[in-house]
Amino acid sequence: MGSSELARRLGTRFVTVGLALATLCLGVGMILIFARGEVASVEVVQVVRPSALLAQLAAGAPRAWLTLGVLALIATPSLRVTALLGWCHFENKRVALAAGALVLCLLLGALGGATYLAETAA
Repeated sequence: MGSSELARRLGTRFVTVGLALATLCLGVGMILIFARGEVASVEVVQVVRPSALLAQLAAGAPRAWLTLGVLALIATPSLRVTALLGWCHFENKRVALAAGALVLCLLLGALGGATYLAETAA
């Protein structure tokens, strides 16, 4: 198996696992909402610190599970591009540079979005 085939399989694996994790978390959140008879509001996903999110997950908070599912869904393409970047670093420097720029744009966009949400929530 060549390195390009390995990179393709690794990228496919990231997408498969990421989508499965997102689906599982969103499903758990929806089941908890229906089981508790809660009505989901428009503000389903909440902005919280990671430590608070972990505590809410442990407590079985439906919104925390929905938030984790959305975060997994957002992270899936980023992980795939990062895997591509690692492979390209050894195979093709030009593609590695383009993939690195894309990862940087994704990180800056996520940071900017998180900062905006945190400021508007306060």
